Amino acid sequence: MFVATCFSIQTSSYHWLIDNGCTNHMTFHKSLFRTLQSSEVAKVRIGNGDCIAIKGKGTIVITTKSGTKTISDVLYVPDIDQNLLSVGQLIEKGMKVIFEDKSCYIFNDVGQKILQAKMRGKSFSFLPFEEEHTAFSTKLNDIEVWHKRLGHCHQQWMLSIKKHDVVKGVPSFTDHLPNYNACQFGKQSRKPFPKSIWRSTRKLQLIHTNVVGPLSTHSLKGVRYFILFIDDFTQMCWIFFMTYKSEVAGMFWRFKKKVENQSSCKIQTIHSDNGK
Repeated sequence: MFVATCFSIQTSSYHWLIDNGCTNHMTFHKSLFRTLQSSEVAKVRIGNGDCIAIKGKGTIVITTKSGTKTISDVLYVPDIDQNLLSVGQLIEKGMKVIFEDKSCYIFNDVGQKILQAKMRGKSFSFLPFEEEHTAFSTKLNDIEVWHKRLGHCHQQWMLSIKKHDVVKGVPSFTDHLPNYNACQFGKQSRKPFPKSIWRSTRKLQLIHTNVVGPLSTHSLKGVRYFILFIDDFTQMCWIFFMTYKSEVAGMFWRFKKKVENQSSCKIQTIHSDNGK
């Protein structure tokens, strides 16, 4: 038999109450469990004396602003109306719980603060996404600010802007511009294609094609597929929309007739991904 206290305070279903009268962590949110094992026949007694069933025990995961927190040995009690964090069970795990200045602080076994809950009414509760964290103010130097304002331009170009007074209000840059990953990635170029790849030398000598779909969102006319045809020589692209994939063959003959009449050339090779 486990024991849990009962609170009259109204809280969100995702609030967690820190309870020194509760013998075990408890929750009624089955979706929070990473692992859950069915429990033997057991019950928990709540504050009004009633006993409610325990349906399982496992490990839950709570996502917070400071990262993901894992809590083990949590009871799954569907009929309880609060999420309870047991002070006694935390201390058994080697953690330290301190109540002071209308806040509850929980420290791990190496003295690192992992949670702070403010006093709400006469109890201590926290909502994972509303945790308070210490924020350290940072100040970017002028060259970083203007580097971003001007579209991540090169430092020498920024110095030239100031020198020739191209933009009004630009300050004198005394700091060196740090390396940004985005800038480095933007300078990278694609490796060249192997020269052995055959390319066409005239229109319709090689046509690339691909079928796209089914799309998750229908068009206004109920279209879920489309087929592309790209001429390798001119890079001209044609798109035909289809309601069903079975229309592919008909669309190809329609395309073939159209482009051959317009160009006075004949399609010689079709390149596709072997889609059926």
